[in-house]
Amino acid sequence: MKAKKASKQPTPSKSEPLSSKLQKLVKENDHFKFIETGKIKCILTGHEFAPTLDNYQKYLKSKSYKKGIEGQFDISEYE
Repeated sequence: MKAKKASKQPTPSKSEPLSSKLQKLVKENDHFKFIETGKIKCILTGHEFAPTLDNYQKYLKSKSYKKGIEGQFDISEYE
């Protein structure tokens, strides 16, 4: 008997409307953009994920995003 693969959350098709809240959040945050595949891409890390509010909120709390934010600042400006 084969083990079942973990199912990935499907990416909504381009014809499915995205929540207006998610669209607004992505538009207002310079670190993210919608890409041709319909996914959201983080400019800082290159990570792509399905465009759901839950995925967006989880990624904002992730270690890789936090490290990406830390890496974008040039501390020498303030010395």
